[in-house]
Amino acid sequence: MYELWKGAAGLLVMLTSFGASFANDGAIRGVGGAVRLMEEHPSVRMVAEDVHIKLATGEVVCQFVFKNEGPATTVLMGFPEGGGGDVRVPEYTNFDRFEARVDGVKVPVRRVVPKDQGPAEYQIWWVKRVHFRRGQRRVVRNRYTSSLGSNIAGYSFFEYILRTGASWKGKIGEARIVVDLTGLENYSNFSISPQGYRRNGSRIAWQFRDFEPQEDISISFFPGYLDIEVNGQRVKWESKIWGMPPPQRVGSEVHLPVRVAARWLQATVNYEKETGTAVLERNGWQVAVRPGCPFAVGLIGQVRFRRVPWSQRFGGQYYLMASLRPLVEALGGHYRFEATTGKTLVEFKEVPPVEDLPPFLWRELSEADLVGRPRDELRLMRNEIYARHGLRFRSKELQAYFEQQPWYKTCEGFSGCWLPPLQQHNVSLLLAQEQKLSGEAGS
Repeated sequence: MYELWKGAAGLLVMLTSFGASFANDGAIRGVGGAVRLMEEHPSVRMVAEDVHIKLATGEVVCQFVFKNEGPATTVLMGFPEGGGGDVRVPEYTNFDRFEARVDGVKVPVRRVVPKDQGPAEYQIWWVKRVHFRRGQRRVVRNRYTSSLGSNIAGYSFFEYILRTGASWKGKIGEARIVVDLTGLENYSNFSISPQGYRRNGSRIAWQFRDFEPQEDISISFFPGYLDIEVNGQRVKWESKIWGMPPPQRVGSEVHLPVRVAARWLQATVNYEKETGTAVLERNGWQVAVRPGCPFAVGLIGQVRFRRVPWSQRFGGQYYLMASLRPLVEALGGHYRFEATTGKTLVEFKEVPPVEDLPPFLWRELSEADLVGRPRDELRLMRNEIYARHGLRFRSKELQAYFEQQPWYKTCEGFSGCWLPPLQQHNVSLLLAQEQKLSGEAGS
């Protein structure tokens, strides 16, 4: 039987989509309306096969050399397409295209669907007849494009079925299978089998001689970037974040859903529906992120995004996407990308307690906190919130005062138009109390 996920009965129940499989041409025969592989063709031998697969695009080119070592014969060749998991037999094909040539001449193929389909798999045979004279060699070339398989965890995979090549006479003379990984350099958790392949940059290759295939070639990987360590621990793509957009690395920056960042940084996240603002909090430190705003705004400053946060539709839902570095730095951590290893290292080892800051920066104030404070003090408290973010003041008096503070540093481009919700609340409360005291002084 043709199996897309060999020996993976436990995995089958998890699959939510499929990928058409890559495979050898096999010698087949029809029996009672069904189609199956012959155990061994009596006279036609596979002398060589050469397979090139571009994994990122799913483009496959297979070339087979056959030799007839017996009398003239016509062979029914079948190329299998199949899938497993939550699938059904497609109305025509799940290949984007399929083309067969014999000795360079395009030949017609016929779609044959066996009747005995399993409940969690499908199989189609693309059948062609090839005539051989006595002693004749013929070159068969198949070319097609197919989507990769995927599972509910978001992993992608493909399998090239070698075992169908065992249906020809004797052993296969030689075989070379080359997989081009170009475009997948930043993907993670590659699992490649069988062993014995060689890797050179973005290409992996198997070489076989005088063999009878007993196992198939299988590659699975996570279509995203996971080479990230937070305080020395590698991040995991776990079930609570399945179904979200996978992280992607662009240069030294990692773009990912804010919800995923919060989980990996061990932070909570809350959203303001009206503005779409996400507020992450870790050990009292906060950072606010808003779609379209170029800054990750923390409690005592902001970090500029190289790419402005955006909303992305994925799997029928919208996710707020942002770069990881500004979130880490705004929360007081350190972010470093190692070009030599391709790893991203995040550390929160020397973050001072948020309680070292004035309370109006990190705690939501109440009217009781302001009782007895003079108006000038309230004014300085309110403007210190802006000053901590680097606002340049139009008031010469305020500008001169804050320039004397050791922590003050102006931030070009920050207008003070928005703050983290907690600080915005405190600004409004302080201003209201100032205005109240001004009214009382004038009465």
